[in-house]
Amino acid sequence: MNTHSKRFFIRISAFLTALLLTLSMMPAGTALAKNVSRADIDMGRKGSLTITHISIDDELMENVPSHIYLVATIDKDGQYKVTDEFKDAFTDPDFFNNGYDYDSWKDEVMYDMESDTDKLYSYVNSRNVTEIKSGISDAQGKTYYTDLELGVYYVLSDKVVKGDYTHSFVNFVYPVPLLEMGDDGVLKVNYSPEASPKKSKEKNDEKDIIEVYKRWSDSGFENNRPDSIDVNIYCDGDEYEKVELSDDNSWSYNETVEAGHSWSVDESDPGENYTGRVTANRVDRKHIFVITNTIEVPDIPDLPVGPVTPENPDRPDTPEVPDQPSPDQPDIPDVTGTPNVPEIPDVPDEPTVPGQPSPDQPDIPNVPGTPDVPEIPDVPDEPTVPGQPDQPDVPDIPDVPDVPDVPDVPDVPDEPGVPFFPDLPQVLGAIRELPAVLGARRLPQTGQLWWPIPVMVIVGIAFIVKGVKKNSKS
Repeated sequence: MNTHSKRFFIRISAFLTALLLTLSMMPAGTALAKNVSRADIDMGRKGSLTITHISIDDELMENVPSHIYLVATIDKDGQYKVTDEFKDAFTDPDFFNNGYDYDSWKDEVMYDMESDTDKLYSYVNSRNVTEIKSGISDAQGKTYYTDLELGVYYVLSDKVVKGDYTHSFVNFVYPVPLLEMGDDGVLKVNYSPEASPKKSKEKNDEKDIIEVYKRWSDSGFENNRPDSIDVNIYCDGDEYEKVELSDDNSWSYNETVEAGHSWSVDESDPGENYTGRVTANRVDRKHIFVITNTIEVPDIPDLPVGPVTPENPDRPDTPEVPDQPSPDQPDIPDVTGTPNVPEIPDVPDEPTVPGQPSPDQPDIPNVPGTPDVPEIPDVPDEPTVPGQPDQPDVPDIPDVPDVPDVPDVPDVPDEPGVPFFPDLPQVLGAIRELPAVLGARRLPQTGQLWWPIPVMVIVGIAFIVKGVKKNSKS
């Protein structure tokens, strides 16, 4: 097997392993849901339901009345639809479409020991829903319901008094047909299922108490309450009595009744704009019912919107005023000459009035002189501000110590092998005449070592010779 084939085989093996792991990790419900979605219901068939009543002592119960109600229908794909009679009993119209989880169906409508009733039982009584069929159990405790339309049925059983005990049975819902998953993974359709309700019994010598209370949820609208309401009390589904609740009895009622019966209540009319809700509870021997009426406040209509004023309305053009005709002015008659005015007669001189004696005027007293104003005292001179103290003398800055003399640089020892030269004249700016060595001027000494130069020359010559030999061989 070559490398390419090995790689291909490894990839195929890894893919198959991952696929198997994925399938093994899938929940079992996935396969069930797939098969359930493919349910093939024969809509041309009728179904049947057999109910078996057995006492709590495992005794077959004869002559037990029961009733069945069609709650939902089913289509050929196994999907349920709540009927019109029960559409208000379920807030979710797809309540039964939960993958055939029948246990959750029972929890929704199962008998409640505390209230001695269940959700659908109260609904059937308050709405007067008509049963599909009713029957009575035979000596084997069996009641056969045949020729049934396919769907979900609510089964209601009456209580039975036998001897010193009253036997009760729990109401429940059951599908026809019953869809079950077989061991082979195939969905099986059972058109004739059987069921047996749960049961209980009580001694008949005990008494129960019924208590009914009225509550109002209408804060701020108390004036809308009716003066009284009528409450219907049912015993085992039949109307037992009608009582009136009002302020006179504090909107409450209680009564001692025979034990071993199922009780429920409703009200005839909750009042205008009110909706009623009944809550049932059982404490020991008491059946407690609370009816709460809630007011529905009508919506306040919106105020009408007035006419909208346009932002820039068009103004009509100013009409042209027609020229008014000028009527002919009448001729003004000539003014006649001014008539002669008679002369005004001379007015006589006014008579001379005798002079009045002038009484002596009293002497006017002298006005007192203005008092002398006191002299303004001299303003004292401003106080002399004391002089500022003399600034203290600034101390003399100490003399900077003399910088110590830099020691003389020691003389560099003469290089070995250098011949002694006589002292040259120290003339500033003059060029010393150096002795010629091998016909050339001698370089000035800088302290550089000269002994490596011969070694480097020898090494360079060796490389040159080696290069020449290599070129000659090439």
